[in-house]
Amino acid sequence: YDNSIKALKFAFPTSAEPSSSADWQTHYVDTTGVVGSPNKLIALGNRPVIAYYDQTNQLLKFAAATRTFPESSIHWQTHVVDFDPALDLGFDLALARVGNVPMIAYRAKVRDQTPGDPWLRVAVGTTLFPAGSGDWNKYDLDKTPDDPDSYIGNGIALTGINGKPLIAYPQITVYRFTDPQGNDAEAHIADLKLAQAYRSNPASLDPWYFYRVDLKGGDPTTRERPSVGLNPSIALTPDGRPAISHYDETGTALRYSEARLDQP
Repeated sequence: YDNSIKALKFAFPTSAEPSSSADWQTHYVDTTGVVGSPNKLIALGNRPVIAYYDQTNQLLKFAAATRTFPESSIHWQTHVVDFDPALDLGFDLALARVGNVPMIAYRAKVRDQTPGDPWLRVAVGTTLFPAGSGDWNKYDLDKTPDDPDSYIGNGIALTGINGKPLIAYPQITVYRFTDPQGNDAEAHIADLKLAQAYRSNPASLDPWYFYRVDLKGGDPTTRERPSVGLNPSIALTPDGRPAISHYDETGTALRYSEARLDQP
């Protein structure tokens, strides 16, 4: 993201072992409005692709290079993945190749709500290189906007195991209580949650199941925000088991969770 002109930019090395800025070539991918923050980059086949947020229009976009080493904006094709005039889509996102298609996990909320109650949504490509909005299956995955006591927190991590997607994210629960002074108070408590599909290329909510991986015990009315699972990152161990690193806000520490099985 180039903050100077609010645009999405791409850099690639001109040598196998770049050692200075002279060894990099840069160009803009999309300059239409305020676009590109946040963004996620992966390789599909032998080409780079990027999922990113269009802040001007509050929607999710996708850019795919037309060659292995794109040298200018003409070597990119961009399109809108998901748009709804009532929703803000893609302001927090993750991108991965899962099986033989790209998949984007992202947060959504009702527009003009601050902070709003975000929920989790996914877009699953129907082909390796989607060319338009119609090449994506899009649906709400973990939706809690009708529940005033729950929402999806910041940070989404996405990977695949045996061609099936796993998504790690913080589930926030709001506890309301009366403090010792008799005032109304609330505590926002985060748990690490996992969404996992039991088949490849899930086109709907049907093949998904959900569970909490890590949660901090204690009384939220007496402990200061016992939260875990914030800003997670997910990967597979050498023997194929999912592992998640995440932030423990209570202990202000980095936390690690590892599955005992390759299919937890």
